[in-house]
Amino acid sequence: MRMLYRFLQSINPIKIALICGSVLFSCVLIALNTIGVLPLALGDFVFFSGVIFLCALYRPGWAFLFFIGLLPFEIVSVAPKEIGVLLRPYQWVGTLTLAATMTRFLGGRLPFALPRVHRLDMLLPVLWVGSVIAVLGAPDRGVSLKQSAVLLSFIALYALVRIFIRNASDVKNTVVFFLGSGMIVSLYALWQNIRFAQGMDAFEVMAGRPNSVFAEPDWLGVFLAICISAVYAMLFAYRKPRVYEGDVLKLLGIASPIALKARHITVGALYALLALLYVALLLSVARSAWLSVALIAIVATFAVLTEGAWLDVSQWKWKRGFVYAVGIFGTFIASLLLVFSLHLTSFRLLDRASSTASGLQRITIACQGDIALPQSIASADELAAYGCRHIDLEEKESAASAGEVVKEIDRDDPNVSIRKSIYAKTFSLIREHFFTGIGFGSVATFLGNDERGTGLNTSNIFLEVWLGSGLLGLMALLIIWLSIGIVSFRRFALLRARPDVAAVYLFLFLSWLGLSIFNLFNAGIFLGFFWAWLSVAVSFVHKRL
Repeated sequence: MRMLYRFLQSINPIKIALICGSVLFSCVLIALNTIGVLPLALGDFVFFSGVIFLCALYRPGWAFLFFIGLLPFEIVSVAPKEIGVLLRPYQWVGTLTLAATMTRFLGGRLPFALPRVHRLDMLLPVLWVGSVIAVLGAPDRGVSLKQSAVLLSFIALYALVRIFIRNASDVKNTVVFFLGSGMIVSLYALWQNIRFAQGMDAFEVMAGRPNSVFAEPDWLGVFLAICISAVYAMLFAYRKPRVYEGDVLKLLGIASPIALKARHITVGALYALLALLYVALLLSVARSAWLSVALIAIVATFAVLTEGAWLDVSQWKWKRGFVYAVGIFGTFIASLLLVFSLHLTSFRLLDRASSTASGLQRITIACQGDIALPQSIASADELAAYGCRHIDLEEKESAASAGEVVKEIDRDDPNVSIRKSIYAKTFSLIREHFFTGIGFGSVATFLGNDERGTGLNTSNIFLEVWLGSGLLGLMALLIIWLSIGIVSFRRFALLRARPDVAAVYLFLFLSWLGLSIFNLFNAGIFLGFFWAWLSVAVSFVHKRL
């Protein structure tokens, strides 16, 4: 009883309340958006903006933590329709927090100094200036100028993160809020697919592929990849029993002898969260994110095995590497079996994964008779010549009961041909606008729209920036990007004796690797969590050891 009493006395109610409040706020936003309450009415928007500003003025650090928890919310808009602007929750809270922070700074009431502006920070205004110059060559200057303003707002949020996250302690204090949002996002994605499996409205943009609070399932996939990188890095920090610096219970505000002995509980909680993230990632069917996580897992395992001694085999920790690999890969296998056993998706996940390498997709077809078919076809349009049609898995029973013969056949992955066409048109545009580009938001004018009517992008973040911000912007992004990868890799090896700091650099390198792979096939430049990650990465690149 005495130990329990001391344990309860050690709990920090403020930290517990902040974490619970962030999770609850996320749940409320999802519920309000689902039932159509959002966006807010003009009067409500003004009132709540005032309340948030005053709260941020009182405790800017608390408001910032809520901002971190809201980073995934990309399809939720809070601004009234009268304003005519799509304002995401993290932009809302982040802008007000930045305004409150600067108000306190100008009034001399900010309890800490603002961070120094470093060389890589100065490249972001260069990226923005390039986007403004590119407006001159844009087919729709109004759209491109608006996108340049959006880019400037993301740079402002980048500055906000630079103010509040500067060292490993800051990262550890915010990672709980970030992973808390990852948990909510994953649960919502799981809920979407359960409703889809039951034939109910799943609020998905693509049938059978949850997008959670993102505009597309692919964006959900890359967000989950970053969350998984964070979990991998935290598990790395726990590779030795004496390491408790990142203890989740301690981060929750519980500092007692009981908390210091709770390593196994913490590791168990991390594996449970990892399983949930894996399930949501599998359901998203985001193959580029799958590829990213597969590479991240291999590199993370090698990092634990070598602990930075990459070439010195005599110093490798074979047992720790084996235990770590069994943990993360075993959790993945368990998650995969869970998805299959509960029939959480109608997609053939193994076929989808293999199609990444083979370029072929296995599809289900219904034919008028049992006729001979080729081993593979170029597109579903060829099926009509054989008296067949492409059907969904849910239609197999109805097609069979109608007397049709249900079969399976391989077809060329349509995404491959689509991307080839996109890249061909993109490089043609780059040749015509090599130096200045055509401005952000203008690419869809030349590439067209997908089957949902959404404008296509270049499917590559570097090509997107080249066209959106010209050669000037591309060079700025490449310098920043390569600096993050090189420095995080080198410093992880140098800091293996300091596991808490080394874990941060491992997270940065793993997430950098995942984002690099993902963005070779996507253009996720206007995403809030991307800019928050970029800010943290640049901060640690410039950090003196």
